[in-house]
Amino acid sequence: MDWKERAKELKFKQGLSWGQASEIIQKEYFPTMGTAAVNEKIRGYIRRLPEYKRQNTTFDENKSSIELNKDGTTAYDRLISICEGEELTPELLMEKHNLDPAKWKVISYKNNYWHSQVKGGTRLLMYQSKVVVKPLNESEKLLTYIDDYLKNKQFKYDKPLTKHIQYDP
Repeated sequence: MDWKERAKELKFKQGLSWGQASEIIQKEYFPTMGTAAVNEKIRGYIRRLPEYKRQNTTFDENKSSIELNKDGTTAYDRLISICEGEELTPELLMEKHNLDPAKWKVISYKNNYWHSQVKGGTRLLMYQSKVVVKPLNESEKLLTYIDDYLKNKQFKYDKPLTKHIQYDP
């Protein structure tokens, strides 16, 4: 096994740090080379590998923060992914933050975005999203309920029955 294969094994399979991996490789393959030079040699090689790039382009959508404000609003901050062409609306943002639009209204939101490519060549538009919401009051909840009811209600009218009366002259 050459030093490159050994470096991949130590870094990806055993999960060692740069320092730990370079110390082992220095002893096994480069005993006369300086520690800093071995570190840079290993880092340069590992960083060019697809395994390293794939490992460092993944993200965890479950990491988030919640901030409760004195004015009754709540700020949610998290990483979200949105497919290209998908319209960015307050309702979509609440869905991505796992918020029920029937219980909250959006006060403001801020998004930072960048492009990322994941395994298989799929291109994602990544967002760091912060949405500030406020709970709906009772009248707003009622109006939302009425809007939803009317939106889904099928209005079908039957023609009223008419009784024809015939007059004899």
